[in-house]
Amino acid sequence: KVTREKMMKIRERGGMKGLKGFCPVTLHDERELVDAKAEFHATHRGQKFHFASAEAKERFEQDPLAYAPAAYGADVVALTRDKDVVEGSLDHAAWFKGRLYLFGTKESHDTFVSNPIQYATPAGIE
Repeated sequence: KVTREKMMKIRERGGMKGLKGFCPVTLHDERELVDAKAEFHATHRGQKFHFASAEAKERFEQDPLAYAPAAYGADVVALTRDKDVVEGSLDHAAWFKGRLYLFGTKESHDTFVSNPIQYATPAGIE
């Protein structure tokens, strides 16, 4: 459940995209926004991820697909519908079948939420 407090915390990081500096493991496992620290990082499929702790980094390395945003963090609605790569953000995010999906706009988010099966895994992305 996203609280008003969590949305404020996300929006405070206005210009940032993607996970906005929050730990993907804590976000996935606890649905909490915890700041990632520069000293804990790993690379998956060419993307660098930062974590809140060494334990979070270790959990990520054991199963990166469980923790990395779907479609490398790209907006899957823009990919599917427009064949365009648009970087998503936590400003417009949704969970579907345990995966975090990020969107570039509220419209993309709402389109996904209304029919997630249509957009969940664009061909060639995972």
